[in-house]
Amino acid sequence: MRLKFQSPIVRKETFRSGRLPDGFMPIDHVRDIFGGNANQYLLDFLQIPELNAVLNIRARAMASGKTDAISKVSGSPANANQSLVRVLRNPNWFQGSKEFWRQSSLFRDIFGNEFIYFLTPLGMPLSFKGMFTLNPARVTIRYKTDGLYFMNEDDEGVEYIYTFNGVEHKLDKENLIHLNDNRVRVDKLLEGTSKIESLQPAIKNIREAYQKRNIGLHMPIGIISNDASDNALGVTTPMDAEEKDRVQERLRVRGAVPIMTSMAVKFDGMEISSQKLGLFEEVREDTGRICDAFGVPYEVLANQKGSTYANLKEGKKQMYEEGVIPDVHEKDSAINNHIGTESKTWEIKTDFSHLPVFSEDIRQRAISVKQMVEALSKALADEVITTDEYRAELTKLGI
Repeated sequence: MRLKFQSPIVRKETFRSGRLPDGFMPIDHVRDIFGGNANQYLLDFLQIPELNAVLNIRARAMASGKTDAISKVSGSPANANQSLVRVLRNPNWFQGSKEFWRQSSLFRDIFGNEFIYFLTPLGMPLSFKGMFTLNPARVTIRYKTDGLYFMNEDDEGVEYIYTFNGVEHKLDKENLIHLNDNRVRVDKLLEGTSKIESLQPAIKNIREAYQKRNIGLHMPIGIISNDASDNALGVTTPMDAEEKDRVQERLRVRGAVPIMTSMAVKFDGMEISSQKLGLFEEVREDTGRICDAFGVPYEVLANQKGSTYANLKEGKKQMYEEGVIPDVHEKDSAINNHIGTESKTWEIKTDFSHLPVFSEDIRQRAISVKQMVEALSKALADEVITTDEYRAELTKLGI
């Protein structure tokens, strides 16, 4: 059995240490790790703790569901395509399902694009041997026609190219699922746009707030001058130029930028605390903008003052219902469309009802169903409704 070439996809990339003096990773180092197309959004994710936290919260939530082949008739797990079910539970040789979906979610949130590639034997498109999430920084979409893309009956005018170690590999489109966010750029018809692009002002504020706080912690800021006096003359002695430059340089490498003068030496403090500058408030405000963009309620973040258990629970529930579950169901739909389940008795579906955040809803539903069944049974016994009406009402309840 001959498999299609997949070596650029399955290799696991390794991280190397390396930081700038201020603690931020240089973009050249990011490109060394993730490829030459790695952009500012990836750098923001690696540098900004608040953005990193929000995206990882989303990624863990996206991976917390149970994905399976479900019967369209009974709603129970179906004895379906075993190779597909197997790769959904164990996607490839180096990832479990939760790690796979976490990584795939991060790729989409960072880059605005998500690429899922199925490995299949040649000539057997529905016999799945593996599933991989591709680094969007390495994927290029090429348009082979200058015509109107939406007037084409298929995607023959489009190529997906995966670049690895400087070598380009054309991907088989029949094995590829491409999901994206904010597909609004007219110059790149099929690519999404990362939400991080609209968050650049907030991210810049957070980065600058951290830098200001670090300077304040490492070095007081003020005016330094020479206040020593010559006892013989009874006048002050100015700081010479060489001495001033030497002190200035030693302070500069510490991250401080004091005001130097050759006048009499003394120190006049100009410190302004982080509280007075409002740096903590600035970070909190900008973190709120990040939360809004990605649908993660602010209460879900750790150590939020004033956040109660009830607020946390409701925040998590809102995150799942308004963001996570719709996004996961979009992926389920894309997989179902890819393998053509509309003609089958089963479909791929992800369930989140097992999570503690929904336990109260399940309990309340059970109580409501019990009460409704009792009421319907009494109505049937009193011959107020017919048997067919009784069954119809039970069907509405999902029984």
